[in-house]
Amino acid sequence: MSQSILGRLILKDFYLAWPVLAGSLVLGVGTLVLALFGGGQVTFYVGSVSFICVLILLNVFLVSSTVIQEKKDRVILFVLSLPISTTQYALVKMVASLLGFFIPFVILGATAFLVIDLTSIPHGLIPLTAAVMMYVCLYFCVFLAVALAVESPVWNTLVIILGNVMLNFLIAWLLNRPAVGSAVKGHLAVWSPEIVGTLVVETLGSILALVLSLLTILRKKDFI
Repeated sequence: MSQSILGRLILKDFYLAWPVLAGSLVLGVGTLVLALFGGGQVTFYVGSVSFICVLILLNVFLVSSTVIQEKKDRVILFVLSLPISTTQYALVKMVASLLGFFIPFVILGATAFLVIDLTSIPHGLIPLTAAVMMYVCLYFCVFLAVALAVESPVWNTLVIILGNVMLNFLIAWLLNRPAVGSAVKGHLAVWSPEIVGTLVVETLGSILALVLSLLTILRKKDFI
């Protein structure tokens, strides 16, 4: 019975979030088309930046609608009246949010890499694109973790601000690395130590954020 309820709660989150998921896919593909067929460096830059913005908006809107807004509307009071534990509830929100994020994230990421691979766009952009996209993944996991574990809207706002600002520092830092900056306009994808190290840190950081969130929830006496 409990497993059936958990499955239905996950499907409920998908049903409520589908406009965000569909919108991100449409906008993401649109920005890639703009970057590819815009006919100039300016439109390529605008399309590329807009593509990252779409992923960030997917992150913010998804967590806000499935976790933060549900807490604000006290829907959690009804959900926790069902035969599920607070830990199961947290896992439902985490699984639903992760699936909701990664489905469009993977589709758009694969499309972006395919566009670079099959066109005249320098293949040297592939490692940088991967690092930036994984940063967005880290941003999402941290935001989701904080939204689940913390009740204060101040923390949620702080994560959004820092997440948006730190992306600029990451891109600037990577492009200022000689091995990365010189390879961006090349015809080959060069996976420099800086790129690989960044990807490893981002991946481990994403996992750590989610684990710490669950541990925090397990230790809380009052999840509401």
